Amino acid sequence: MSLIKAGMRWMILIIVVLLLTGCWDRRELNNQALIFAWGMDLKEDGSYLATAQFPIPRELGDSESAARKASFTITGSGNSVYEAAKDLQTKVSRAWFAGHRRVILIGEKLAKKGLSNIIDEYSRNPIVRLRTDILIVKGGTAAELLSLSYPLEQVPANAFFRIHEAAGTTPDLTLLKFLMANASEESCPVLPVITAQNDSNSKLKLWGTAVFNKDTKLVNYLTLKKGMIVEWIKGELDGTIRTVKIPSEEGNMVVEINHLSTKVKTSADENDNIRIQVVLGAKGVLRENNTHLDLFQTKNISMVQQYMNDQTSTEVKRVIKEIQARGTDILGFGLSVHRQHPQQWKVLKEEWPQHFQQAKVEVVVKINLEESGMTGPSIGQKKSEIRS
Repeated sequence: MSLIKAGMRWMILIIVVLLLTGCWDRRELNNQALIFAWGMDLKEDGSYLATAQFPIPRELGDSESAARKASFTITGSGNSVYEAAKDLQTKVSRAWFAGHRRVILIGEKLAKKGLSNIIDEYSRNPIVRLRTDILIVKGGTAAELLSLSYPLEQVPANAFFRIHEAAGTTPDLTLLKFLMANASEESCPVLPVITAQNDSNSKLKLWGTAVFNKDTKLVNYLTLKKGMIVEWIKGELDGTIRTVKIPSEEGNMVVEINHLSTKVKTSADENDNIRIQVVLGAKGVLRENNTHLDLFQTKNISMVQQYMNDQTSTEVKRVIKEIQARGTDILGFGLSVHRQHPQQWKVLKEEWPQHFQQAKVEVVVKINLEESGMTGPSIGQKKSEIRS
C-alpha cells in the first residue's frame, strides 16, 4: 500500500514539474520597443506606408532632458498592412510591442480609398487593443503628423488622445465604435478628424468628423460643431456650448450645456414612410451675457431659453438634412427603427439608405437654463442701458 502511495506522490511531482516549465518564449520589457502611436498612409504606387512612434525610455520623466526629444518615428512599406509592419521591424533594433498603443492615425488618401484592409488586420490581430483612438488626418498624411512635436507632451502620441478627450467624447472607444457600426445593418461609421496647423505653436487641432459609407470609404467631412450635434443625437456627448442670439439685442449670450439626453421615436406606415422624432434635452449654465438684459428677471430667462431652444433646433435640423442628402445614416436612426419596429425592419433594411434620405424628421430641443451666474445684467452696462 505504501508503495502505491509513494508512486502516486512521484507521479504528481512529475506532473507539477512539467507544468511549471516557465515561459520559454518570453521577452523582457527591457528588450522591447514600445509603440505609443501608429500611422497608415497610401503611397503613390498604391502600397502602404506604416509609421510608428516610439518613446525613448532614458528621456522620459527626466526634467533635465525636457528640452531633448523623448520620441522618434520609423516607417516601413509594403503591399499589405502586415507586410508594411514587418518592413518596419527590420529597421528597429528591438522587437516592437503595440500593446500600449493608444492612437492610430489614418491619412486622408488612404481613407478615401477605403479602410477595409486596415480594419480586417486590426480586428484580426489579437495585439491590437479595441480600446484605441483612431483619427483621420485631413489634408495630410499620418507620417507628417507623427513627426511633429508637441510642447505640452514629452511623447506627442499623448497629445492626440488628450486633445480628443478634452472635446467631451470617449476617445478610447473610437475603434470599437467604428467596428460595431461597420458590422451593423443599420449604421454607417464615423471617425474623428485631426489636422496640422502651420501657424500655431500647438500644431494640432481636432477638426471634426469623417463620414464613411458601408464600404468604409471616406465620403464627407463634418465640422467639429456639426460633429458634436451628431454625438448629441447618438447620446455620446458629455457637454458643449451654445451661443444664443437675441434678436432685440446687438450682443449674444454663451451657455454651457451638460447632462445631455436624447430620445428617438420612430414610426413607419403601411407604405414604409418613416417618421422620426428626436427630443434633445440638457441643462444650461450661462457663461457670458453680452446684452443689455437683466437676467435676474424671470421673463428674460424664459426668453433666452426659448431663443436657445429654437436656434438649436434649427441648427440640428440643418445638420440632419445635410447627412440625409448623402444617404449615410451616422445618426443611429436605422438602429432605432430596428429596435422599435423589428418586423418592418426586415423589409426596410434592404433599401435603408433610400428610406433614410426620405424620412421626415422632427426635432424638439428642451434646454433648461438653470444658472445665470452671480449677476443679472452685465457688469459693464450702465443702469440706463439695462433692460428689465
